[in-house]
Amino acid sequence: MSQDSRYYAPPGLDPYVIANAVAVLFGARSHEDWSEDSIYFKDGAAFTTDDSGSLGLTGVNWVNKSSRLFSWMHSTSFFKGSPYGLMFSFPGMNPEKVAIVHRLADTFGGVAQFNDCEPESVAWHNFSVFGSLDNDAEYARIVAALHGLRKLTKKDRDDSEQLHAFRLKVNR
Repeated sequence: MSQDSRYYAPPGLDPYVIANAVAVLFGARSHEDWSEDSIYFKDGAAFTTDDSGSLGLTGVNWVNKSSRLFSWMHSTSFFKGSPYGLMFSFPGMNPEKVAIVHRLADTFGGVAQFNDCEPESVAWHNFSVFGSLDNDAEYARIVAALHGLRKLTKKDRDDSEQLHAFRLKVNR
């Protein structure tokens, strides 16, 4: 098993919603860049993609002032036999990736999973699933969630590292 941090999105969650949320959490975009009442930024995309993967894999890249973040986006996914929507897999584990994945699950529902080369994985579950972007009320909820996100702080990264280490110790 490889080391990675994974986010399994609820079915129906738009990939732009997830990718734009990661852009804000990572610091590639500011929370002030949102178009009013929209899931999109005022001046275009906050990420680039590389479709060189196979079997529904797409590479997604985010760049902030000092670093780059990469994830594989899987178009369909399963977690413990249950179907999910998109899955974003961030290779490797560090406090920033753990915090991003954990925050995505807290914000949008789905599952955050962390693999550390051990037989058992640690997962947080959150079942506050969003519905379709075609539904006005659900769209408004998603927009509010996105516009409420902020760049991760050092405290966010430190907290996720401590929580992750605690969960790994408990589950071994």
